Amino acid sequence: MYAFRWYFMIFSGPASLATDQEINRPRDLMLYPLVVLAAVSLLVGFLEMPDTLGGDRWIKAISEFLRPVFAAAEQRYGLGASSMFGTGEQIHRAELTLQAVSAAIAVLGLIMAYHWYVIRPSWKERLARSSIGRSIAKVLRSGWAADEMYSMVIVAPYRTITHWLRHDPVDYGLDMLAGSVRLSHYLLVLSQNGRIRTYAAGMVIGASLLFLSWLWS
Repeated sequence: MYAFRWYFMIFSGPASLATDQEINRPRDLMLYPLVVLAAVSLLVGFLEMPDTLGGDRWIKAISEFLRPVFAAAEQRYGLGASSMFGTGEQIHRAELTLQAVSAAIAVLGLIMAYHWYVIRPSWKERLARSSIGRSIAKVLRSGWAADEMYSMVIVAPYRTITHWLRHDPVDYGLDMLAGSVRLSHYLLVLSQNGRIRTYAAGMVIGASLLFLSWLWS
């Protein structure tokens, strides 16, 4: 529907230029890539024709190019089109069904685009004035709210985490560990002063604590 929409808006809609305004030829930098793109769009589909459209008698360049890859996988794992998707008749019927559904969707898109942009183009103004239309326009203008979603899912949690980590809690924990080691070293240094009375007092205090703990137990 999108392709038919711009086709009808360009070739069937009102002119957006003044009648006396000259239409300039596009520059070569834009023209030649468009020519190549148009030629490829028209011809590349014939490189792989489905069997229902005579592909078994026409070019199947992509299948032939990838055949060694799939042949090795089928030989190694015992897989194949028939074993995976049914018999040849079932595959043929499924291919026809998918082609019919795809063609029906394309025709439906053509009909909808012609009805909305050629027969009744005023629906756009009515939709734009409605609350639903304004909401849709807001979402589309914001790029499907991708920036808001990115901000909510990525940016906001990241900023919250950085706010929690602004004081470097990991470094703070390591600093506390280093401080406790330094404090223990300082206390041990105080106890090792070379005085016999200090060592004797320490032995008495330790023995007293052991005796009290034995009594309480």
